Amino acid sequence: MRFQAANTITYKREAWLGEVDPRLRLTFDQLPSALSPDSYGKVSHIPGSPLIPAGEVITEIKFNQAVPRWLRDIVAEQGLIPQRFSKYATGIDCLRQPLG
Repeated sequence: MRFQAANTITYKREAWLGEVDPRLRLTFDQLPSALSPDSYGKVSHIPGSPLIPAGEVITEIKFNQAVPRWLRDIVAEQGLIPQRFSKYATGIDCLRQPLG
């Protein structure tokens, strides 16, 4: 069986590590886009297909082990709704049918 890339995902990431609790990591991914596999060597020279609408950001809350109650409370207080999002799978979809 031979595997090959289905897309290339690019994004600008800002990452934070918990100062009080280093098990907490936050990432903010801006401008995520997908490019076809044959564009791999050109990722810094050509724009890709956007994965999310302009101005939106993917926020990932990562925590080793179970997410503690205090963090769940903060997420709820901010009105955030946890949901799964695969940049890779969304990239495949966007290359088939661009966001728009």
